[in-house]
Amino acid sequence: MTISVMAYGVVLGTLLVGSAHFMDRGIRAFALPTRWIWLTTMVGATLAPLLCLLVPSTPGPNPPAGAILPVEALYGLLEPQGSVRNSGVPFLSTLDEVLLVAWAGASLLVVLFFGGAALALKLRSDRWASRQTGGEEILVSDGVGPALLGFFNPRIVLPPWALSLEEDELRMVLLHEAEHRRARDPTVLMGGILLLALCPWNPALWWGLRRLRLAVEGDCDRRVLARGVPRNRYGRLLLGVASESHGIFPLAPALAEGGNSFLERRLRMMKTDVGRKRVGRALAAGVFGGLLLALACETPTPPAVVEEDGSESQASQVGKEAVSRFETAENEGSGETPLVYIDGVRMGSGKEALADLDPDEIERIEVIKGGAAAAMFGEEAASGVIQIFLKK
Repeated sequence: MTISVMAYGVVLGTLLVGSAHFMDRGIRAFALPTRWIWLTTMVGATLAPLLCLLVPSTPGPNPPAGAILPVEALYGLLEPQGSVRNSGVPFLSTLDEVLLVAWAGASLLVVLFFGGAALALKLRSDRWASRQTGGEEILVSDGVGPALLGFFNPRIVLPPWALSLEEDELRMVLLHEAEHRRARDPTVLMGGILLLALCPWNPALWWGLRRLRLAVEGDCDRRVLARGVPRNRYGRLLLGVASESHGIFPLAPALAEGGNSFLERRLRMMKTDVGRKRVGRALAAGVFGGLLLALACETPTPPAVVEEDGSESQASQVGKEAVSRFETAENEGSGETPLVYIDGVRMGSGKEALADLDPDEIERIEVIKGGAAAAMFGEEAASGVIQIFLKK
């Protein structure tokens, strides 16, 4: 079942991050924050497959209604035994165990990578000097930054060359990092890392984490500009800092991190002029994002896999249930045996009607008693009717 859950997670995550991409474009056109879209998307793309794994849905008698994507066919290919796993074929059970071990190992690697990087940076920062600049207490690094260091009590980190910037440029640098701190952006990014660590095999979450970081920086840029900072001067500052700064931590809020493409997108996002054409594109993007979200909600979850214990399969239990219901209907009747219908075809009455029936072929059973049976099938059905529906 694990491989079906992972397939479900990839399909669902792709639809969710696609929806978030278009909604981001629509909302950002109105100069509104978008980081909450990506954080919510990552929560949904992470928790949904985990819930399927921990609390699997029980396969019902009828296929789920409203499913648009043909994902169930994919589940059938990945779990060829269907919803009942034959204990005589150990391959699927072994595959489940291997995938679970690989899943746990990948999660551990992600935690160790980011946790180790954070610890190494913390030990490195213990040697950095502290000083007051522009009304802020900062750490003067050995060349990394500008950035915000720390998740719960973050501090502004500036390299020595940043201290030689002009006064208004230094003020913009400090304002940017202070806005990150005020919005608790380090905590937001840490939440994204933890979500990724829960399902590191899902490429949609890696994309979502990158877009979350871009949204965090874009929202911070918007708040800085809202405080009266000229857009052109701020853009030139970003370009200048990008040519001098060095990486501090893969996901720390930093003034100019993420490469040239990352910086280029930030500069484009700072264009907040709202015109009729821009509004039209924003609304179209929002509608398309909503359609992808609806499609994600319609994605069917993988069915549960029932393990056999070697003595009785789920299908055999269904067959026993048919006999039990038959006996109940017979005992509650007027001394006559109920009629038996299989897929709408009358098979006679009595247990003999079930003699040649393979329990593995039964999908569901319905029992109709008394007057209801007589009204539907005639007076001869006054003792009840048992309807058996076979698998198609």
